[in-house]
Amino acid sequence: MTRGRASWMYVMVPVRAAMAKGLDVGPHLKACGIDLEVPDPKSAWYPYEAAQALWERLAEAANDPTFGLTATALQNDDATSWGVIEYVARNSTSFGDALGRIARYGQLMHDHATVELRTDPAGGFFTYRIPEGPRGPNRFGSEWAAASWVLRGRKFVEGAFDPLEVTFRHAAPADIAKYTELFRCPVRFGCPETGVLVSHADLERKMVGADVALLAVVDGHARELIQRLPPKTLDSQVRTYLAKALSTGGDSSLGAIASALALSTRTLQRRLQDDGLSLRDMVDEIRKELAHRMVTHTQLTNNEMTFLLGFAEAPAFLRAFKRWTGQTPGELRGRSGDPRP
Repeated sequence: MTRGRASWMYVMVPVRAAMAKGLDVGPHLKACGIDLEVPDPKSAWYPYEAAQALWERLAEAANDPTFGLTATALQNDDATSWGVIEYVARNSTSFGDALGRIARYGQLMHDHATVELRTDPAGGFFTYRIPEGPRGPNRFGSEWAAASWVLRGRKFVEGAFDPLEVTFRHAAPADIAKYTELFRCPVRFGCPETGVLVSHADLERKMVGADVALLAVVDGHARELIQRLPPKTLDSQVRTYLAKALSTGGDSSLGAIASALALSTRTLQRRLQDDGLSLRDMVDEIRKELAHRMVTHTQLTNNEMTFLLGFAEAPAFLRAFKRWTGQTPGELRGRSGDPRP
């Protein structure tokens, strides 16, 4: 079963969206074992499995296959939907700084999530991942998160903003028209990670109306709140390390990961086995995602991608790429149009 907890603030996102559509949320909350009538909502947490089930029940009751996007649109002007994270983000010095701070404090929404702004050859990849249980990816919650980042960017970043690409872990719905309309960029489904790819130029854009003095206050408060949460899961820690190593030509070996996590190699290997995690599978997933972005959004050569992704030689990289995509890098690049530098 998926570990971790979701905050009252996170649970209220689908609840408010459902109420705005005229639904009676009471029976659905009861069915999921969620009681929102608590003395201190800011300190209330719920099993993440229950929160995911609530998203699914409310989406079905609303007969809305894009319920995650709907929830974003209904609450994009509501600062309380993000709590302290909202104020930290909108008062940051740049969009990249805002995304970095959202990543730093993302656990305030759900304490076992990995939210990260990762350096990418095309700019920055803002990724969101929650360890999955029998229910699989949380489609609606993931779509709400990605849409929120993009719409908040358009609202508070100076100048026009559109991401380079948006990816989701879950399978593609029957109709993706609303996704391409909202994101105004290529949207891919069934990917190793949910995330938004942002260009270097957009990361440097200033935030409209940022208040440095207020940022110091709310950032300090957010740091205090994050210190009270449990540490991240092993899955998220390993994936964070691997993504950084594989995008920069770093060491992705078991020994290097163990050293970075201050563990012995034997201890790390045992903990991976206990959690049912495969280092080989994680490396393959992250290589696949990075390789796709390198091919479609950069002008890196096959030899450069071979080095960065940690393959011994170019033929090994090319075989893996063919297995992942059914195409060669040149074929995919040709179908994607001119890559963005």
